[in-house]
Amino acid sequence: ERRRVHPCRAVRAFDRASCVVRMDVEERTESIRRDDGKRILATVTSHATSAEMCRRVIVLAGAMGVPCSFYASFVRRVATRSKDTVVVSFDYFGIGRSLPPSSRERSALRACAAVRFDEWARFDLDAVVRWVCEAYRHATISIFCHSVGGQLLGLAPFWREEAIACRVGRVAMVSSQIGWPRLWSYPHRLRVLLLWYVFIPLLSRVYGYFPSSLLGMGESLPKRVALDWAFYGRHPLYVLRPD
Repeated sequence: ERRRVHPCRAVRAFDRASCVVRMDVEERTESIRRDDGKRILATVTSHATSAEMCRRVIVLAGAMGVPCSFYASFVRRVATRSKDTVVVSFDYFGIGRSLPPSSRERSALRACAAVRFDEWARFDLDAVVRWVCEAYRHATISIFCHSVGGQLLGLAPFWREEAIACRVGRVAMVSSQIGWPRLWSYPHRLRVLLLWYVFIPLLSRVYGYFPSSLLGMGESLPKRVALDWAFYGRHPLYVLRPD
């Protein structure tokens, strides 16, 4: 009998399995500057390997509203498999540790209200890949994308520069599907329609941000990011929709 397993549940199951493995790796936090001057925080996980000895860097582009801490055990497991591999995970600006400092999360989210969905590709993902190219000059780059990470990948400007694009040797995507409702079967289609046409437009304007956690969808999102996401989701071209 075939069973459909939700990707997040699969990652959690992988996390539980990895707990029995010795995590002989180290983690450090890097502050990476975006082109617009804002900063995002990334976690670099590896053995105590110098940049010169590193042969492969895996960049993890996470799902919508999912902080990089969610993937921590998975990342450690990957890093233990090879002493010359480094894994770089990061939080998009406006979620997780990349929220602006504030005494209250709600205030920080409202301060990010103007952040756009495509900025996560043009600034965040682009900045991380460029930082990796600079920090690990002799390594090939692999990019692991979960959900929206794969949707953003093609929008990142670094692909236009051959010197950077040729460093990317592999790309893996998990559940990076298009959000057009007609591609979904019932009852999932109804849920997607409600998300795009009701929940995101209504709740984002009421709260000043989108409270994803109320719907069990991860961390809350900046208002404009959520509204853009719904805007793209209502069109068959999705993120390629003309403005």
